[in-house]
Amino acid sequence: MRNASVGLITPDSRYDLNDNGINADAGDYAMMQDAHRGKIVLG
Repeated sequence: MRNASVGLITPDSRYDLNDNGINADAGDYAMMQDAHRGKIVLG
């Protein structure tokens, strides 16, 4: 996910968590980090 958000690998279409139309961007990565820390729940 981190590598996709900085353009090192191709983004995966499954990861547009913030529904902004950009797959695996920095906003999606931030949401994954928040979920990992227990700040949000991804559904």
